[in-house]
Amino acid sequence: MEKLEGLNWEENSGRQSVFDNKPVHPARRLYTYNAHSDENSEIGDLSLEQFSSGMFDRKEAEGDARNDKSTFEFYGFGYVDDETNAIQTTKVGQLILEQNFDNEDFLKQLLKIYFPNHTYKKNQIGKWKIFPMKLLISALEKFESLNRSEIVLLFGCSNNELITNTLNAIAIFKTEYQKLENKQKDAKILCEKLFIKTYGALDNKIESYYDYADAFSRALVYTGLFSVHGPGIAAKIRVAEHAKLKFKLLAEKYDFINPEFKDKREYFSWFGSSDSISLPWDNIENRKLLIQEKINIIEKTQNESDNISAKKIKTELIKISRTLQNIKTESENKILEKNLIKYITSLRENNFIEHLAFTKEVRDEILDRFKLILNDDDMSALWLEVNTWKSLIAIRGKKSVKRNFNIEEDLTPKSFAPGIGNTPDMELYTDEYIILPEVSLMTGIRQWEHEGSSVIDHVFRFIKEHDDKNVFGLFISSSINIRTKWQFFILNKESWIGKPVPVIPMTINMYSEIISFIYDNEIEIPDFINLLIDIHQLSLKSKDFETWFNESEKFIDLWKQKVA
Repeated sequence: MEKLEGLNWEENSGRQSVFDNKPVHPARRLYTYNAHSDENSEIGDLSLEQFSSGMFDRKEAEGDARNDKSTFEFYGFGYVDDETNAIQTTKVGQLILEQNFDNEDFLKQLLKIYFPNHTYKKNQIGKWKIFPMKLLISALEKFESLNRSEIVLLFGCSNNELITNTLNAIAIFKTEYQKLENKQKDAKILCEKLFIKTYGALDNKIESYYDYADAFSRALVYTGLFSVHGPGIAAKIRVAEHAKLKFKLLAEKYDFINPEFKDKREYFSWFGSSDSISLPWDNIENRKLLIQEKINIIEKTQNESDNISAKKIKTELIKISRTLQNIKTESENKILEKNLIKYITSLRENNFIEHLAFTKEVRDEILDRFKLILNDDDMSALWLEVNTWKSLIAIRGKKSVKRNFNIEEDLTPKSFAPGIGNTPDMELYTDEYIILPEVSLMTGIRQWEHEGSSVIDHVFRFIKEHDDKNVFGLFISSSINIRTKWQFFILNKESWIGKPVPVIPMTINMYSEIISFIYDNEIEIPDFINLLIDIHQLSLKSKDFETWFNESEKFIDLWKQKVA
C-alpha cells in the first residue's frame, strides 16, 4: 500500500487486457505486481512494464488487487477516497508498514467492526445492526468453546435482540452434535437445519458460512486472546489460558460504540486509528491487575522450581514488586507487562527444555500435533515451526536448540510476530554440528521458488560463518516438490562454493515417524544427526534425485534396525 499512496485507484490507462478486453488500471496492476508476483509465476516471469501493459495476461489480472482492497478497508488498514479515488493509508495501516502493529491494535480493529460497517452510507443500513465481537463475547461467556459450526450460527444473528436465540441454537447444536455418528459429515447438515430454524432461509450456501467462520477464527487468534485446537470443522476456539483476565475485563468493562460519520474520510479517520478506542486495561489500575496476575504465575513457578532456580525467581520478584510500586504512567505499566510476559515465557521455556520435553505426555502431544498439522489445523504453518522446535528439544543428548520465531507465554505459536530478517526457523547446535531445520506447508512450484532458495541461503551463510563445525540443512514439508528434490540433490553433491551445501528433505510423515521411533527407544541426538549424515552420503551414491529420495526412506528403516 505504501507505494500506492495517493495514486488513483480508478485510473484507466486506455489499454485493454488481451485476456478479457477489460480496461487496464495502472494502480491496481502496480499493487498486484508488488504484492503477488512472488507467489504467482505468471506475474513474476514478467517485468512490471509487461504486466502493466495488459498484453501478456493469461487470466484475469486485477482480481487480487480488488480482493485485497476489500480486506484492507474491512479491517481499516487503508481505503480509496470517494471524491478523488486516491488510495489512502490509515494510521493503523502505517503501523503495519512500520512493523509496529501488534495484537492489541488488531483487537481494537475487530472491536470497532459493526454490521453495517460504514454507517455514514444510509443506503447500507439494512437488517444488520450488531458488533460481531459483542456477540462472540456473549457466546464465550456462556460456553467454554465454539467449534466451526457453532461460529457459523453466530453469522445469522443480525441484532442484539436475537442474541438469546443464537445462544439457544448453539446450546441445541452442542447437544445434538454429540449424538451424531459421523460428526465430520453430518455437522454441516445439523448446522444448516438449526440456522434455518433460528433465522429463516440462508442468504448464501452453508459452505460460504463455513468460509466466514474460518476467516473469523483466524482473525480471533491473531488478537492473542484466543486459541484454536482440533482439525477441520471440529476445531474449537476458546479463550487462551494466559488471556482469561483480559477477556473478563473486556466482557465486563468494554462499551461498544458506533458513532455516525458524514463521509468516508471521517469514518476512516476514526476506524483507521488505534487511538480512537481504549481497551479496558489501557489504564493504570486495570493494567496492574494484569501485572499482578503475571506475578502470581511467577510465584507459582517459584514454588515448583528447584532451590537454585527458586532463589533466582524470588530475587526477580522483589525487583518486579519494587518497579510496580514506583510506576506512575500507563506506558511504564505496559512496558512492565511486556517484560513480565518475556520473563514468564523464558521460565516456561527453560522448564520445558530441562524437564517437560522428556515426559511421555508432552512427547505424545508433539506427535499428535503433527497429525493435526497434516489435517490442516488452523495456524498449521506456525504450529509446524513450534512443534518441530519442541520435537528436537525432546530428543535426549547434549545439544541446544535456538528458535528464531516468537511464542506465547504458554509456548504456543504467537501469530502476530514481526519479521526477523533472513534467518532460519531454528538452529540446533552440538559440539561438532549445526543443523538448520526449515519447515513449510508450501507445496508445488511455489515451494521450489520460495523455500528452496531461502533454505540454501541459510545453510550457505552458516557454512561461511562456522568453519569449525559441520553444517546441515533439514527441510520438512507436507510434500516435497520434484524441483525441490532436484535442487537439494545437486547441492548435496556440489555447489558454486566448491563443496556441498547439504540439505536433507523430509516429509512431515517421514520426520514424525523418525521422531516417534526416537522417543520410543530413547535414541539420543548424535544418532539422529548420523542419520542426516548418512542420507547426505546416500546422495553421493545415487544416480538421480528420485532414487536418492526413495532410497532415503528405505535407509531410514535400516537406520532404525541399527540403532534400536
